[in-house]
Amino acid sequence: MIEIVELELYDKQDRARQLIDVEERKIKFQLMGLLSQGHNIVVHIRGSAGQTKEFKALIGRMIPLDNHTRWNSWYKMLVVLLDKQEQVEKYV
Repeated sequence: MIEIVELELYDKQDRARQLIDVEERKIKFQLMGLLSQGHNIVVHIRGSAGQTKEFKALIGRMIPLDNHTRWNSWYKMLVVLLDKQEQVEKYV
């Protein structure tokens, strides 16, 4: 599990675009545990038009993707994931 200090450092490095190595970025992100699982599910859904269409047909809406621009984007993503948990598990 990742410590809060490491999480803050990751966030600063990511915003400054210092995490150029894709593999290093993936490894650090995976240390976030359940948050990274939710993020990875949403990224997978948005990975292709076919996956997006299939997901929207099953759930009826998209899940917002987290980002640095909006402070509450993680919250919105998690609310929808929890609200539609059964359907998301079925999709996965």
